[in-house]
Amino acid sequence: MSRIQILRRKIDKKTLVTYLLFILFFVFINFYLQPLIKKEYLPIEIKRFDENISWKIYVVICSSILLSILIFKAKTLQSKGEAILGFLFIVIFSFFFFTKIITNISLYINQLLIKGKEKEVFVVHVESLENKKYMHLSGNKNFINDSDHKNLGKIDEIRNKNGLKPLNEIYNRDTINIVFRKGLFGFKYLK
Repeated sequence: MSRIQILRRKIDKKTLVTYLLFILFFVFINFYLQPLIKKEYLPIEIKRFDENISWKIYVVICSSILLSILIFKAKTLQSKGEAILGFLFIVIFSFFFFTKIITNISLYINQLLIKGKEKEVFVVHVESLENKKYMHLSGNKNFINDSDHKNLGKIDEIRNKNGLKPLNEIYNRDTINIVFRKGLFGFKYLK
C-alpha cells in the first residue's frame, strides 16, 4: 500500500481519503446545511427537535455502534469491558457535537416530504427607537423577534411572491397569516 508523508509521518492513501471525506462532510454540514436550516425553521422548532428527538436518535446510533463492536470486534470479556468504557467516554464527550449534526441532517430530511400545511395568525408589534424600527411577530405557539433576520426575510419573501404588503408597511397590532409546511417528521418550516 502506498503511503504519503505529511509532517514527517507516513499516512496511507486510504486513511488520508477517509479523513478528507470526514472533513468535507463537516464542512458541508456547517457551511451549507446549518444556515439553510436556520433560514427555513423558526428557532422554537429547532429547539423542540433538539430537546425531544435529536438525543434519542443519538442514543440509537451509539447503541448500534457499540453492539456491533461487541459482536464483531471484542472477543474476550476484558476486551468487551474496555470497549464499553472507551465507547462510553467517547459518547459522553461527543454528545453536544453530534446531536447538532443529527438535528441539521434530520431537519433537512424533514423537508423532503410535505405532509401538510398549517396556518398560524401572528400579531405584528412595531417599536420605533432612535430612528430605528423594530418588529416582533407573536402567534399562539411561536414568536419571531427582530433579531431573527433570516426568518423575517423569508416571511417577507413569501409575502412578496403572494402579492401581499411587505412587513415594513404593516402597522402595529395588525395581524398576518403565515403558512408553514409540515414535513416528514411533523416539524414546521417556512418555504
